[in-house]
Amino acid sequence: SRYEQSVASGALAAGQRDRRLALFGATARFHHLKDCDLVIDMMSVGTQLRERFFRWLDEVGKPSAILVANACGGSLDGIARVTRRPADVLGLRFSNPADPSEKLALLRGRETSGEAYATTAGLFAAIGKLADEH
Repeated sequence: SRYEQSVASGALAAGQRDRRLALFGATARFHHLKDCDLVIDMMSVGTQLRERFFRWLDEVGKPSAILVANACGGSLDGIARVTRRPADVLGLRFSNPADPSEKLALLRGRETSGEAYATTAGLFAAIGKLADEH
């Protein structure tokens, strides 16, 4: 609906909206995430379920995938510790409810690597979503 509002106000061309929407994918099957380079958790569930989800992502996902956790719920370092790749786990802080026009704060865990942070920050900066506080 935000994209529709942007098109109606003239801030976004219909073709741009269509290209952006084509990049989204939905699935009810988590195994579809196995080929993703970046997975962003937006769940607002308890720590145990999130840890189980990240443990599963770690097992099924690409070894090089970066995993980004919703920093609003649970310990980022705790989530990173349940994976075999704590260097590739970052946090993301956003408003609740999420506002598509908002800039996002990217957070490092204790073991987050500079490479994972720089890659993710570069992506968020390129799409205009990285807050200046990084």
